[in-house]
Amino acid sequence: MKAFACSAAFTFLALIGLQTAVYAAPLPAAGAAVTVSPAVQNVMLARNQDSASYASSISNNTAQALRVQVVTRDFTSLNDNGGLVFVASGTSASRGIASSLSVDTPLFVLQPHTSRSVTVTIADAAKLAGGGHYGAITYQLSPLQPNSTQGNKVAVNQTVASLLFVTTEGSGTYGLQLFKPAQSVAWFHLPRTYNLAFHNTGNVQITPRGYINISGPTGTQVATGIMNADSGLILPQTNRLFTVPLTTISRASLPGVYNLRLYYRYDGSSQFMVQTVRFFFFDLTFVLMIFTAFVPLAIVFVFVWRRRRPQSYKRKSEGKHLYSRK
Repeated sequence: MKAFACSAAFTFLALIGLQTAVYAAPLPAAGAAVTVSPAVQNVMLARNQDSASYASSISNNTAQALRVQVVTRDFTSLNDNGGLVFVASGTSASRGIASSLSVDTPLFVLQPHTSRSVTVTIADAAKLAGGGHYGAITYQLSPLQPNSTQGNKVAVNQTVASLLFVTTEGSGTYGLQLFKPAQSVAWFHLPRTYNLAFHNTGNVQITPRGYINISGPTGTQVATGIMNADSGLILPQTNRLFTVPLTTISRASLPGVYNLRLYYRYDGSSQFMVQTVRFFFFDLTFVLMIFTAFVPLAIVFVFVWRRRRPQSYKRKSEGKHLYSRK
């Protein structure tokens, strides 16, 4: 979960425009104008637990006072690449939890170079359906003095967000389905990347793990790659595409059938599942190199042969002529 939290913090903590749908952006660099902590909060609810609370903190690193409005929102998966979209305030999403969230201070002024903590409460937790639920605490920012000329500025109607993942104990189901990968033939070089599409069949977010090994006709390993090094997650009943970078560890020059073996699992499971894909590889680059080296030799051979041929023919003709005179 620590690896997941670090990855999610890098991916989803955002400085985002306040719109009907707000798209997640990368985590601001160190020294950013406004930051929140934690970037991602994971809460496990015990059986029959009715409520839970945690603290969320916001820091103003600018030289101007900010008006802060705290709003709870749901979010959903945007596409197969793992992007998220925050839905409009007051709108629910599948497995969203925003309607069950409340904050103790929904509106306040944050002075320059200060921090403030907000208590977030999950109410009626026992009524939540089994599995995972997701929401966000968003801090909508606006300058208290828009005409101030001091220090860093925070643009009007910007928002920073902290993500919340809630799981009800004992009611989560986990499942990871791999869509059939495709690779039939490769020319010139082995694949440098390989795309894998997964579907989360459970009701809790999961983080897939895995690696790829490619071996040649003789069984020698020629390439390898690590899947999901950034600890990206898949929300329940959604798909996600992962691109695996492949590193060549030995030259694949022999033509023939190559085996690509994918070993994959999800965090929390120790057993790897294995998928094998066979494809034909013919290194045209190697063939072209041989052909390029052979052509000049062939030209020289033909040139020498054609020059030697008339002399040989002349000697044979003279020999036949002398023999006939005898």
